[in-house]
Amino acid sequence: MKRAILIGNGVTSQLIEDYRDDNMIKKVKKALGEIFFEIDSLLEPYRELDIKDEQHICELLEKSRIERHHYKRYFLEQSLLDELEYPHISALETLLKVAHLFHHFKDFDYNMIKSCANEIYYNDGKNGIFDADKESIDINKFTNFINEFNYVFTTNFDNILDDVYKDEVFHMHGGFYYRKIRRVNGEIYIVKEKASLSFKEAYLIWGHNSQEKLNQTKAGTSFPMSFPTGSGYSILQKYINELENGSYEELHIWGYSGLNDNHINQSIAKNIHLKRVYCYVSPDEVDKMSVLQKMQYLYNFEKKHEIIVKSWNDIWSLLK
Repeated sequence: MKRAILIGNGVTSQLIEDYRDDNMIKKVKKALGEIFFEIDSLLEPYRELDIKDEQHICELLEKSRIERHHYKRYFLEQSLLDELEYPHISALETLLKVAHLFHHFKDFDYNMIKSCANEIYYNDGKNGIFDADKESIDINKFTNFINEFNYVFTTNFDNILDDVYKDEVFHMHGGFYYRKIRRVNGEIYIVKEKASLSFKEAYLIWGHNSQEKLNQTKAGTSFPMSFPTGSGYSILQKYINELENGSYEELHIWGYSGLNDNHINQSIAKNIHLKRVYCYVSPDEVDKMSVLQKMQYLYNFEKKHEIIVKSWNDIWSLLK
């Protein structure tokens, strides 16, 4: 039986402290300065609401000339509703979501924010397994655990998994081994290099929603074009295809929230070979029916798989 694992930033942030949301945001504030606080302030009226429900949030949206349907798109599907519980923006991608939602107030330099994010995530090159906190894991045990799987998928950009896995790691959103190339005839390629790249060269996908991220995984052509033309090639599309059609029967989801990445969730739900999905969550959430229902909604909306909720301590305890 073939097994797969999907790993998110919840794992990296436990291995390298710099990748924790609070530490990342400190660096973002320093790098962006007033731009960060300007974007952050746009959420302040929503944070101040006594009742943060659809009616009251939509009333504020309409005062800002934002249509009501954006409540579902941004506050529910993209989790801005949860963000209102914090005094300031708490995650890097949230910054992109808020900038996009309020773009008619000010045309924020979206690409500049992404470039800043690339540099921060690069972490001065300290993004591999030997940069991990030695008290968090035993590297040999971690290596053996990852190599128990036939497929390793990740939404992370860092090189931790590449440093330990015997085969190719499928980085769904690119990373420091990936490069986007535009040829003179207009063809666009997304390729994997043999050596890790700098943050200025590497191809990392950031986005305010799932569709924006999915669009960035694709090859194609761009103007100006010249003959002969082709359609290019993207290795990231190969990874999505593997997630959706790979012949594995079990998928273990560790440190991945499923939020803002519906293109990945849909690929999991559509896989006809997949029989069981193990979702690792906080120990105090294992027995909550609402958590199981959430996992069913994210990964099993076609009712093809068995969803099993387990404690993330079941994994971490093996790696000490």
